[in-house]
Amino acid sequence: MPRFLAIALAAVPTAVQTQVPAEFGWFGQLAGACWRGEHPGGRLRDEQCYSSQFGRFMRGTIALTPAGPGRDGPSHQGDSVFAWDPEQQRILFYFWGSDGRHGVSHGLYEGDDLVFPSAPASAGQAAGRRTVWRRIDAESYRVSVQTQVDGRWTDQMQVIYRKSGSGSGTTE
Repeated sequence: MPRFLAIALAAVPTAVQTQVPAEFGWFGQLAGACWRGEHPGGRLRDEQCYSSQFGRFMRGTIALTPAGPGRDGPSHQGDSVFAWDPEQQRILFYFWGSDGRHGVSHGLYEGDDLVFPSAPASAGQAAGRRTVWRRIDAESYRVSVQTQVDGRWTDQMQVIYRKSGSGSGTTE
C-alpha cells in the first residue's frame, strides 16, 4: 500500500457520530429512526426517515405510497439535508424530490412547535400557508398543514407520525 494512502486511511475517524446540534431541539431526536403516518382518508401512507450526518447535519427521506390493494411502490420520493443557521437562529434545509421540485427553505421554533413557512408562490404554494410540527411524545409527532383564515392559522390537514423502526442512524 502506498505510504500516502496508509496515512489518509489512518486519518479517517472510526467513531460513528449519532448526534446533531442541540439547536435542532426535539427535531434532532428524530434522527436514527423512521416515522410512519397515514394521510386523512387512509389513501396515502407516508414514511419519513432521519439520520445524522457528520454530527452537524440531518438528512431526511420521504416516501409517499398509495394505500390499498394493487398499489405498490412509492408515488413520490424526496430527500432533504438540514443544517443549523446560527446567524438567523433557524434550521435551513435543501430539498429535492422525484417530481423534479427542489428548493431551499427554513424552519424555526415558535415555543415547542417547529414551523416551516410555505414555499415561495413560484413553487406553486398559496400565500398564507405553513406546516407546523409538534412533538407528542418520544414515539410520535404531529404535522399540521395550516392556512391563514381571517388572520388566524387553521388546520387543513393533520398527520400523526409514529416511530416505525431504526433508520440508518448516521451518514458519514
